[in-house]
Amino acid sequence: MNEVEIKKLLNSPKKNILTSIGLFFLGLILIFVGSAFAPATEDLKPTDYDTLIGKKMDVADAYAKVTIAYLPYQFAEETTEYGTRKYYVIFDEKGYPYIARLTDETYKKLENLYDNNKEISYELVGFLVKQDSELKPLAIDAHKELFNDSEITEANYEMFFW
Repeated sequence: MNEVEIKKLLNSPKKNILTSIGLFFLGLILIFVGSAFAPATEDLKPTDYDTLIGKKMDVADAYAKVTIAYLPYQFAEETTEYGTRKYYVIFDEKGYPYIARLTDETYKKLENLYDNNKEISYELVGFLVKQDSELKPLAIDAHKELFNDSEITEANYEMFFW
């Protein structure tokens, strides 16, 4: 190939096609390399929720676990365009209450454990999310329904629910 033929090739539509194909393959390579280094949920190790609270690290997107020891109490339900979300008061083995959003499948597992054993020891694992402000009064009412002598108010809410 001489200089004139090389210039013709570089200025031809074939150059644009070859460049596009090259960029496409480069993009695919970058996607595969990036996904190889991205942490998978299976590789993450959840931290005990009460440990996160003690270290003041209970923030949105923290990966946490709590062992549910009693059958959860549903106190709210929300219908969205993606389906229904159900919110529960759950209790760990120390009796500390938490608010959790459970799927119907998870609740059914817990219910089956309770029916079969009368005791539950189920490790719930997931990411923490910022609590919707509308849940707070509902959670307070639920706590008062569960415990007649409950002294929970909006002012001391954080002392009861983690």
